[in-house]
Amino acid sequence: LDDGSPPTMHVGEAQPSLLRRLLQEMWAEQGDRISQQYTGAGSIMTGLLRNGRANTFTMLERSWQGINRAYQASFQDAQRQEAIDLLLGQGRTSFELPCLMEHRPGDAPHRAPIGSLSIWVGTWNVHGKDDWPVVGNGDAGAGGLAEWLGDEVCDVVVFGLQELVALHAANIVSCSSGDEARASAFEASAQQALQSWGDFVKVRSVGMVGLHCAIYIRAALAPFVRGVHATRVKSGVLGRAGNKGSVAVRLEVFRTSLCFFCVHLESGVGKKAEQRFSQLGSAFHCFDNIASSPCFAPGAASVPVALRHDVVTVAGDFNMRLDLPAGSDADDHLRDALRGSWDNPCSVVVPRPRDCGADDDFAQPRGLLRRASNGSRQAWRGFLRYDQLVTSMAQRFRPLGLLEGPVEFPPTYRMLHGTDEYDSLRTPAWCDRILYKAVGARLMSYSAVRSLRGSDHRPVVALLEATLLGSPADKWALQAVRDNLACGQAGVASP
Repeated sequence: LDDGSPPTMHVGEAQPSLLRRLLQEMWAEQGDRISQQYTGAGSIMTGLLRNGRANTFTMLERSWQGINRAYQASFQDAQRQEAIDLLLGQGRTSFELPCLMEHRPGDAPHRAPIGSLSIWVGTWNVHGKDDWPVVGNGDAGAGGLAEWLGDEVCDVVVFGLQELVALHAANIVSCSSGDEARASAFEASAQQALQSWGDFVKVRSVGMVGLHCAIYIRAALAPFVRGVHATRVKSGVLGRAGNKGSVAVRLEVFRTSLCFFCVHLESGVGKKAEQRFSQLGSAFHCFDNIASSPCFAPGAASVPVALRHDVVTVAGDFNMRLDLPAGSDADDHLRDALRGSWDNPCSVVVPRPRDCGADDDFAQPRGLLRRASNGSRQAWRGFLRYDQLVTSMAQRFRPLGLLEGPVEFPPTYRMLHGTDEYDSLRTPAWCDRILYKAVGARLMSYSAVRSLRGSDHRPVVALLEATLLGSPADKWALQAVRDNLACGQAGVASP
């Protein structure tokens, strides 16, 4: 694809400019992806294909890609060639490669799939909300935590809150580790709401100013949890304040490592997007130095860096905005398209796996099935092409192994309290998002919750099905837990 030949266009100049642009983008991205796989660098023709002609920028980009290719050929090709040989069944593994040094046989306990683990992940910017009803009052237009949880019972529950306290100067200074009173009030209501699902215990919670992340697990699975650790990363005021940033909790269930992020990134439009991406990058290094942490005894099992955990989710208020064309009336068109959008909210749903043994889990791949009303063709979906997260996904997040499910719900910000209407002073945006690591978990559903109207944001929920790894003994233990749960005899009751 590096010959630079764009697709033949038989319709000449009469071709609509939007369609031509989309085809050029598709052709350029396809060339980039194949070039990345084969050479480790992007195609040298990308700029020419996207612009349709050569200019100073395309020549500079071509030079830069040439330098990048030279570096890849000199220093990275050995690992890439060995990986290709391994996939083709040729040659022998060289354990001197840095990418394989940490996976020497015998260095780590044997792990194999033993079953599955269902995970509920929710994020909500609560805008200083301090009351947490378990069951909502429909007449008052307010939902409760039970509506947020839904009816699908999961093994692990991850609550991610932003702006649990107002982000003014006094709270930023005095609540560097979170507001204990408000966090306790929320956790008490969350524990009560979880009773409808069965017996759950809190694994760990961590806060930082307005951020709060709380992890719960079925009581019957609690004895198999280990290696719990939490951390904070401050990103506000040049990294010195916790009004923006992330908190994270990592743990292991059997021999499966899980890492859950709750983030609140920089707000604003324009060049703030680059600052948000930088803050996310800093968050992903939160566990890099955990091996030397005094929280772990000498000789304890090593802890992988954040994105090398088996299961990773990143949930929160990303504050991603829409880069609408300057000087256009796109904002007015968006508001027109959003009228009544919450009357028929949509979600992306995958059927739950059938009841089967651990050996049958994930035997058949299942694709995403969209469950939508007549609103599935609503015009507001076209504005996702301007969303900063959607447009940066291929370049910034997919190389890290992170994905987002199809966004089939209206913008979650900025809502008028107690209503389904948008604030006329702010452009609506999909600020509240959830990313997940594609290897190790499968998305089951991704949706926003209409009934919780107590904030200027709507909550967002993702359900995941993760592969549990463990030893043969772990497999028998997990089967015993599942049998007891099926019989209504789950182990320890929550305190």
